[in-house]
Amino acid sequence: MAYADPTVCPDCRARLDGARVCARCGLDLRTAEAGRLWNQLLRVDRDLERARRASRPQTVAAPVPAAPAPVSTVTVPEPATATAPAPAPAAASPAPTSPPPTVPTVDSVAATTPRAPVSVGTVLLALGALALLVAGAIFITVYWGPMGILGRALVLLAATAVAGGVATVVTRRRLRASAEALWTVFLGLFTLDWFAARDQGLLGLDALPGAPWDLLWCAVVVLTTAAIVRFGRRTLDDARELVVVSVLGGLAGAAAGVRVAVVLDDGGARPFWSATAALVVAVLVGAALHWATARVGAWVALAAGGVAALVAVVLALVDAVAHPAL
Repeated sequence: MAYADPTVCPDCRARLDGARVCARCGLDLRTAEAGRLWNQLLRVDRDLERARRASRPQTVAAPVPAAPAPVSTVTVPEPATATAPAPAPAAASPAPTSPPPTVPTVDSVAATTPRAPVSVGTVLLALGALALLVAGAIFITVYWGPMGILGRALVLLAATAVAGGVATVVTRRRLRASAEALWTVFLGLFTLDWFAARDQGLLGLDALPGAPWDLLWCAVVVLTTAAIVRFGRRTLDDARELVVVSVLGGLAGAAAGVRVAVVLDDGGARPFWSATAALVVAVLVGAALHWATARVGAWVALAAGGVAALVAVVLALVDAVAHPAL
């Protein structure tokens, strides 16, 4: 007898005849609890079959009593039915390896269970990351003046290094929400450090032109984002990308495209070519992020490229109307 019998009710053992609800006791076989019960019955059948196989050699090896000697020398032919060998005991039928289609399994129930909403801990981590960024901005704008160049450099390097180190530790410990928050803090502090160093004249950086400095920041942020996302995919259990970090990389690519368009427009280029250059930059950044498996950031950059393409098409139509001969 198999405990996991798809034709009978696991509660009252009444015949189901293909029904999903037992007509005798009313047990609903479509629930998650019924699926877990079915898996437990399958395990019971498997364990019982292993126990039977383990005990079978002992019953075969048991001593068989010798047959008594014949009481007469007259040989009497035995009937044909007596000479036929006794049929071997039928082996226990193996338990069914898969549940019937009417009973849901635990895996199917887990697959159809909706994901839990954003937890309170995730919201608190995001607020804490925002508070750290605000505190960093206040520190740089208020307490930056009295410090010398060496003190400023040490503060910038220490804060950014600590944020990056802690983010690396929590990523290796597979704490996804903490990793998202701390890598966001790291990129935010890096951005504050980058522009504060130039605005405050640290190491003579204020002599550099603004446009190349901004574009260099965009390139560094995109490359750093790609490296962080690849590191997170290799380290975290579910191998999903760090979404917030990926989005920041896509936004940096969009900012690079806008900055290139502004620089070309200030240089006297026609608006159509400025929008086309922004489109090219956004597409290149999107392709780089896609290659680095930062898929969400790639879509953000490509969306900015789509806006630039739309602007370029509109400007081309305006030029065609204004210059019909061309």
